[in-house]
Amino acid sequence: PDSPLARTRMNPLVISSAIRDKTNLDTLVHLCCRDRNIIAMQSDLLAGWALGLRNLLCVTGDPVAAGGRDDIKSVFNISSTNLMKLVSHMNKEIFKDDPINIYGAVNLTAKNFDSVIKRSNNKVDAGAIGFLSQPIFSPADIERVKVYKQKVDAKLYVGIMPPVTYKNALFLKNEVPDIHIPDNIIDSFSKISDPTKAEEYGCNVAGQLAVKALKYADGLYIMPPFGRVSCVYRIIDYINKNSCEVCNE
Repeated sequence: PDSPLARTRMNPLVISSAIRDKTNLDTLVHLCCRDRNIIAMQSDLLAGWALGLRNLLCVTGDPVAAGGRDDIKSVFNISSTNLMKLVSHMNKEIFKDDPINIYGAVNLTAKNFDSVIKRSNNKVDAGAIGFLSQPIFSPADIERVKVYKQKVDAKLYVGIMPPVTYKNALFLKNEVPDIHIPDNIIDSFSKISDPTKAEEYGCNVAGQLAVKALKYADGLYIMPPFGRVSCVYRIIDYINKNSCEVCNE
């Protein structure tokens, strides 16, 4: 990710290239518009292409936190949709023999879901071939996955992020933009004192949502909290054990 929540992280092009070189697996580069003007953006796109990176997630980016605004200024020279148009133009002119695949982000839990559909279709017109959703946490979100796939002609990969403690769930609910965790999940975590059982509960909730989402979505991406790879194994194991539910009825 490209400095998520406006907190400094290693340059995504560099780390994506390093992961690709070490694993021989394709990576999806997260690039936001907050920190670069168009010149810098084009420079990074040229560098990423030269490094062999062919998948790009275009996002507008989180704003700089209030405490850092005196010293740090957001750029926002272009929006995510205009970044997609820029990449599409470069695909036609510079990268035409080996174009970059363009992806976007989508918030399936937004209040104005019709606006979400409209913006996504605008991004498809700008060159997007697929979308990654914000993490989902409730059965109601599954219905939105279904509707989204009916109205947007693009791939949809649903985000799965298992909370693993009561404090973790509260932080995600209250501090992370566009994350909506139902109160019943928060209440259930508040009653679990054993860390192992709390992780197991969070992964089971995530696994249930993953199985239901796969009835409609093109795939999933799992975000393990605190680097807990064990959560990924738990969720995949849950999906495998309940794979019969994935088939469309």
